[in-house]
Amino acid sequence: MGCQNVAQESLSYETELTDDQVMELAKRNRDLDEAWKTHANEGYGITVTPEEVDDYIKEGPDTSDLPQHQAYADALGLSLEELNHDFDRDLYEKNVIWLKLQPVLEKKYDTANNNELVKRYEEEVGERLR
Repeated sequence: MGCQNVAQESLSYETELTDDQVMELAKRNRDLDEAWKTHANEGYGITVTPEEVDDYIKEGPDTSDLPQHQAYADALGLSLEELNHDFDRDLYEKNVIWLKLQPVLEKKYDTANNNELVKRYEEEVGERLR
């Protein structure tokens, strides 16, 4: 996920990013991901176990038959299982956290609009980083 964010960020620049800029963006994305997870835990008491993440991956991404998913794994020289359980694990951990967090945020903000909930939660995380 972090790598995808760096790639998206680099597309918004007219020139190539330097190695230092890429590293800075990667660090910023890592810190944001950590703050996102920490806020779910400390702000809302949301926790997930490694087993819950593994179950989520086994029931979803591991069953993928999308050619793009397999091509992504192949391009990285990984099996689909390695891609899901190791390389993209942080992404799936956030998905599991969100599944638990979403109903809590729906009550707090009195809306089931996912985009609104994401926006509000990201604002909360941003406040945490200040």
